[in-house]
Amino acid sequence: MTATTPAPITIALAQLPVIKAAVDDNLKTHLAYIERAAALGANVVAFPELSLTGYELALLSQLAMPRDDATFAALTAAAVGYQHRSDRRLPTAQPQRQTLHRSGDLLPQR
Repeated sequence: MTATTPAPITIALAQLPVIKAAVDDNLKTHLAYIERAAALGANVVAFPELSLTGYELALLSQLAMPRDDATFAALTAAAVGYQHRSDRRLPTAQPQRQTLHRSGDLLPQR
């Protein structure tokens, strides 16, 4: 039996400008960073917690999104398109409950 060496993993740490409560603008920035990191050979891109919402804890319930929000579809498409596992920390709302979830828990697992 021969041992195989796992392929190295390149991790990109994103330090990006975030606009308070501007999810659409912040999403565009995240997508651009994902694209750039992939072009530089990154296998994983890590973003700061709640960087899509601007870490506005006072607005958390207002910024929470349903699971089928287009923001998640855009992140999923970028993650799948570049073979990344997305683990964004964005509050999500469930219609019948006040529970908030990490959005990374909602994206497809690889």
